[in-house]
Amino acid sequence: MAKLWLAFGSLFLIFYSIDASHISCGKSFIPCDADPTVPFTPAVAAHPRVYGISSAQFQRQQVPEPLIRVTANEAMREIHQITNNTKEPQIDPRMPLAAAIKQYCFLHPMSAKAKAFSEAAYVSSLMALRLKNLGLRESEITVGLDPKILMKSVLGDICPRQAVESCTDSEYRTISGSCNNVKNSLWGTAYEPFQRLTSAYYSDGIQSIRDSKTRQTLPNTRELSFNLFENPSLEQSVVNEMVPFWLYFISSDLGEIIPNQYFTPYNNIFKPFPCCDASFVHPDCLPIHLSSNDIFYSRSNVTCLPYTRSLPAPRNLCRLGHREQINTVTSFLDASTIYGSSKEQLEKLRAPEGGLLITSSYGSLQDLLPQDIQSNDYCQSPTRKRCFFSGTSDTNLLPEISALHMLFVRQHNHLAKAFKNLNRHWSDERIFQEARKIVIAQIQHITFNEFLPVLIGHDNIKEFDLKLKDSGYSADYDVEIDSTTLNEFTTIATVAAFSLLNGRRRKAISERFNNPDELYDPEGIEKAFL
Repeated sequence: MAKLWLAFGSLFLIFYSIDASHISCGKSFIPCDADPTVPFTPAVAAHPRVYGISSAQFQRQQVPEPLIRVTANEAMREIHQITNNTKEPQIDPRMPLAAAIKQYCFLHPMSAKAKAFSEAAYVSSLMALRLKNLGLRESEITVGLDPKILMKSVLGDICPRQAVESCTDSEYRTISGSCNNVKNSLWGTAYEPFQRLTSAYYSDGIQSIRDSKTRQTLPNTRELSFNLFENPSLEQSVVNEMVPFWLYFISSDLGEIIPNQYFTPYNNIFKPFPCCDASFVHPDCLPIHLSSNDIFYSRSNVTCLPYTRSLPAPRNLCRLGHREQINTVTSFLDASTIYGSSKEQLEKLRAPEGGLLITSSYGSLQDLLPQDIQSNDYCQSPTRKRCFFSGTSDTNLLPEISALHMLFVRQHNHLAKAFKNLNRHWSDERIFQEARKIVIAQIQHITFNEFLPVLIGHDNIKEFDLKLKDSGYSADYDVEIDSTTLNEFTTIATVAAFSLLNGRRRKAISERFNNPDELYDPEGIEKAFL
């Protein structure tokens, strides 16, 4: 996390050049005593990064090319068979969880890009499993196979991305997160795999859900949750309610996981898998069966939760290995909640001129978030008001989260208008990027200067050197450190945020999900923060 702020600090250093490349010196990029006449060329890592592999020592395996091709063909056929056998799901609206399942689907929407990336990941995982069953170790499979041979198989036909060869000198962050690290240009990029704090554990070593040490099925997750954890309703005596909402806000900026869903690319229709339906079979279904005396769900006669596994991500050059999950947003604290993580998202959010972001109005109310004209399918407004859209799909989850989005959209436009008045010669693009750069810096400053000391304490801020500088710039960004978001962080962060919410609220949280009515009030944004 510390490196996110250091990444921001390094941007300021780009304004003055000290060598032929115009990229600043320091730990971030090149030694300050380097020859200024020699342009900087990012070095290529000797070995590809590997998550969850205990040893990076390997020998290049002389696996026959025909075997690689046959393995790829078999894996591709199996994936196509699963896809072809997966019929469009029909969820009975009378089912107790029908509305909740639909809401969850819209909260984590599928995209054509994510689905295409996952196909390559599924094929590469199946190839790895077949080669592992032939006797190869995972380290040999992951980093020991020549990617050129893999690219000659059918896997190469669907592999979605090649590595960025070089990064151009720029004052501004890319929207996708690429080239934040000029040496490892894809680290932290949207649609890349999460990295791991601990090694992956799959029962078959590649992709099957984990089991116990005795090879037995693990205990029911709902029963574990019920027996091990309480749901306190006491107010937090130390922090206010902005803490959980800010935690959720920045967590959405750093990571987003998508459950696998049925998807038709020609019309971008996505539907959740009905994993509790016995007639529906899919390898990514992991239904959670509930006991008849469940303290909550038994009141609604719910006996099963239709849980679906998260969408996988391919490695760079589709290298083989165990299953990794895809992060559909950038791993950097770069206000992707406001601007999105792709050019397509940003185009929908930008106004046609003035370097502004789009806003909407309602009666006398101005500068609201843009309204989502397709929100009828998920918006829960009792007065039939439209939900909003912003850089992430969870904009409407709770009014406080919507208010944070609205606050920084307004701040961006305030800055853009000020820049336009002060710098008449600036282009629309420069106005937009300068305003965006400051909004990103403000979110980072609030996070590191105000939020983290409350969350982890001033002693830890000091111990891990997270305290911000009072003045000057920083060149401590280390290109050898991978700033890709941790899988474990994204899994727990939003859950932790909700656990900090005050249980004695004036209105039940369930009544406020995807309900924007409070923000259509003349003082809605102010009330959200009271």
